[in-house]
Amino acid sequence: MGPCIVIGDSLAVGVGQFRPDCRTIAQIGINSSRYIATKLPHGGISADTTVISLGVNDGVNIHTLDNLRTIRATVKSRMVYWLLPGPRETIRQMIKTVADEHHDQIIDTGLLSSPGQLHPNGRGYQTIALETRGEAFGAASHATEPGHILRHGRG
Repeated sequence: MGPCIVIGDSLAVGVGQFRPDCRTIAQIGINSSRYIATKLPHGGISADTTVISLGVNDGVNIHTLDNLRTIRATVKSRMVYWLLPGPRETIRQMIKTVADEHHDQIIDTGLLSSPGQLHPNGRGYQTIALETRGEAFGAASHATEPGHILRHGRG
């Protein structure tokens, strides 16, 4: 099991740039269906920490919730973080559903971006990198309070 893997779309690409210690398997603009077909490792994902960013590029004809569940079912990690994109409330709810099903952590990237924007700036990506290393708020964080980027999964 490696230390860290970042998977997904352009948000994952950005996080990967700030987490050079992680293996990054990501592509700008990719949707969850295409990711499963072309990027998802055949043997699954095994790492101490996994960061997932997928769903925001999905259109109406994509079965996002099923795809996110399929992807998550391949992950064997001690700690899993889902990046929750700012726009697209329907997608946010699907990501929260899958994260809650697995007691995963959620990092709300919308709080790290300008209003209406998808991508954080460099400081936002640095915050995500620190959080996924356990260095920003850590286990003592009251991350369910407004303004915190991390929300602990139930359980």
